[in-house]
Amino acid sequence: MGVINLSADSWYRESIRTTLESAVERGLELRGQGADIIDIGAESTLGQAKRVAAAEQQQQLLPVIKQLAAEGVIVSAETYDAGVAKACLEAGGKC
Repeated sequence: MGVINLSADSWYRESIRTTLESAVERGLELRGQGADIIDIGAESTLGQAKRVAAAEQQQQLLPVIKQLAAEGVIVSAETYDAGVAKACLEAGGKC
């Protein structure tokens, strides 16, 4: 599994990608390194991190998921919000 965090608040610094292009590039790179699935999040799970509204999560996640899914990459979305999860599934996410 590879991880991409679209939030600059992530504790896992190596996973942070803040543009569509860099996130897609990293997803393809991770797949090339052997990752079977790429997990993408738009909100840090750190307790002190700012919360990200559902609409903003979708705005960040959906373009990345669509592009990676179009490349045949299996993508999951990390979110606490059921509406965001549903939108990600509809965009091509698998779990």
